[in-house]
Amino acid sequence: MMAKFAKILGTGSYLPAEKIDNETLAQRLAKDGLETSDEWIFSRSGIKARHFAAHNELTSDLAVNAATKALEAAGKALPQSGRASKKAASKKKKSPLEPSVGDEQLNLKLKG
Repeated sequence: MMAKFAKILGTGSYLPAEKIDNETLAQRLAKDGLETSDEWIFSRSGIKARHFAAHNELTSDLAVNAATKALEAAGKALPQSGRASKKAASKKKKSPLEPSVGDEQLNLKLKG
């Protein structure tokens, strides 16, 4: 019997474009009457900034971008018909169906 194993060939990540630092967040929260500061947030969380997805950007879009980078890092090309595209899937829905949407966007054929 042949041993089965997994090998990580590449990794990928993706951050949405809108980056909000603590100072900007503090200013936004102050408009709602909540006083805070960059120092207060960082000293308690260790976070200096965070990224927010656009209103039209689904978690499947984030996953597809990260998966595309992972495949590129692994030297694996997507089939031409499977180039990642936010417009590729017309059946976009909210979770929990999003993984299948990402599969469609990447044109992945899973073995079952």
